[in-house]
Amino acid sequence: MKRRTPHPLVLITILGVAFVRGLLYVVIVPPWQHYDEPSHFEYAWLIANRQKLPQRDEYDQNMRREVLASMYEHRFFSNMDFSPSLLTQDPVWIGFGALSHQPFYYMLAAIPLWLLRDTDIVLQLYAARLVSWLLYMLTVYVAWQVVGELVASHSPLRWLIPTWMALLPAFTDLMTAVNNDVGATALVSLFLWGAVKTIKKGITRQRLAWVLGTTALCFWTKNTAWVALVLAPIALLWGFFRNRWRWWVRSGIAAAGIAVLVAVFAWGDAACWYRSTVQQSPTGQRISATPWGKRAIAIHVSPDDPTASLIQHLTPAQVESLHGKTITLGTWIWASQPTTLYTPLVYDGTSRYGRVVVEASTTPAFYAITATLSARISQMYVQLQPVPRQSPVTVYYDGILLTEGAWDLVTAPQFQDDRAANGVWAGKPFVNLIRNGSAESTVPRIHSWLEKPVARYGHIGLSALITSLLDWSGTAWIYPITFRRIFHSFWGRFAWNSVGLPAGWYAFLLPLSLLGVLGGGVIALRKTVSGHTPIFQRRAIFFLWLTLALVWGNTFLRGHPVAGNSYLPVARYAYPAIIPTALLLVSGWWALCPACWRRWFPLALVVLLTWLDSASLWTIVSFFYGR
Repeated sequence: MKRRTPHPLVLITILGVAFVRGLLYVVIVPPWQHYDEPSHFEYAWLIANRQKLPQRDEYDQNMRREVLASMYEHRFFSNMDFSPSLLTQDPVWIGFGALSHQPFYYMLAAIPLWLLRDTDIVLQLYAARLVSWLLYMLTVYVAWQVVGELVASHSPLRWLIPTWMALLPAFTDLMTAVNNDVGATALVSLFLWGAVKTIKKGITRQRLAWVLGTTALCFWTKNTAWVALVLAPIALLWGFFRNRWRWWVRSGIAAAGIAVLVAVFAWGDAACWYRSTVQQSPTGQRISATPWGKRAIAIHVSPDDPTASLIQHLTPAQVESLHGKTITLGTWIWASQPTTLYTPLVYDGTSRYGRVVVEASTTPAFYAITATLSARISQMYVQLQPVPRQSPVTVYYDGILLTEGAWDLVTAPQFQDDRAANGVWAGKPFVNLIRNGSAESTVPRIHSWLEKPVARYGHIGLSALITSLLDWSGTAWIYPITFRRIFHSFWGRFAWNSVGLPAGWYAFLLPLSLLGVLGGGVIALRKTVSGHTPIFQRRAIFFLWLTLALVWGNTFLRGHPVAGNSYLPVARYAYPAIIPTALLLVSGWWALCPACWRRWFPLALVVLLTWLDSASLWTIVSFFYGR
């Protein structure tokens, strides 16, 4: 029996499903009930009405009043202990500002807003949502094309993968919101299509322009789309050497890789301390005369970096043990020249303790404070932020300690060893809650030539991220919490992640997801190592899995307590890799499905997704319209 390519009606049907479901989610979710939607809408509105890119502190008070009044009208604050004023605030509060983001998505969303100037603010919001809806359908169409480059034309995966995307509730919910994650997802998908075609068929002028153009737009859209900057050279290299992969090419790539590692990485930051500084020197430095050990923490403060600081978070178990307790915070401090500075502070989620102004000399001196913490504390960290009165200057810290109880502030403690984990103070033993208080342990860091632009444009501290990955004792607790939050929001959590499915759904979807990942991983490994698989397909599969690893890794690591950030991520940051994710899961289920059941697999998958989507719509309607 001859196997034929999918009929054009198959694609039309899939896009029709996306069309209808997308419109349904556009209208069923009340105004402003998506992640930071008021702020994202404001960015597009300012472009449309002022016809230029806004400055970071720019706003329109009348527009904000209209938005906030609409938020009250649609009961945005009904379940919150917060009610911003329409009249007394300047600017009126509509959420955290989004004007620091890259502008391309907002320029697209501004097009209908320019046409609908001076109309009702809610009508303008829905018009901006329709821009996202179009990008949603574009992403589903691109998935059809990418899968078509990889699988046989008669394979059910050709239509099952874009169908899965078109029916995934949380994905549809996000992709019909006013949010720059929509632009990041659509543009990375377009980039992947061009990259896969280039790997498969080689470089032409059109494909070169496609890859480079979408890479530039990814950069101009959001930092979660910057994965294209890393992947584009790989795609172009494989496209250029499609049939000329020789030993000298491999040797050149290996040499270039080593050169990049040397140029990007250095060693010497103090382990367990998260930097919020772009200083070129390491934060853990070997010093000739230190109170303890051979190293000390060094923070360089300059006019270009006046608020340089380091932070260390306490673990939830430590925080729990300190509710309402008295603590003592101390350290030895000195500087490269006499200066006025602040001593370290401890923050318990409600109040800050410490930060005493002292005159530091070039000789180490011990400073300490005591404080009684709140009985209800949610988090806790210690911050080293000198903020001297004159600069530039390097400030040094050694023997940093935080311990329970009120201790003698006149006499200095004695540590048991250079690790500064415990010791004796005024004849009594104590345990130090600070990890690596003497900076004897160091970790890799990123050179400032890369750290500075990424911190400025991407709002990511790469060195702090590396520190977080290696601080297992301080950050291991966050992995299961982050996984649960991302998993739930990937399948079905809505609004501002506040509307969730019944718990039974997540319990059912977890083993199903793990099976998909297992099966997809096995089949991907077979394809990439099999000599029977065409080389372009092996490279394309590897390329998509690399995309998957980079995007999901970035998403997962956003939840680490880097430089004071305690935000737990959700799955929207991973949607730029929605096509590789769909390919992994659906092909994994297909691979594990017994041959005798495969004729029923497509129907079972569509029924399951339709059931999930019905439950999601009912949950949204019940939450917003049943109260």
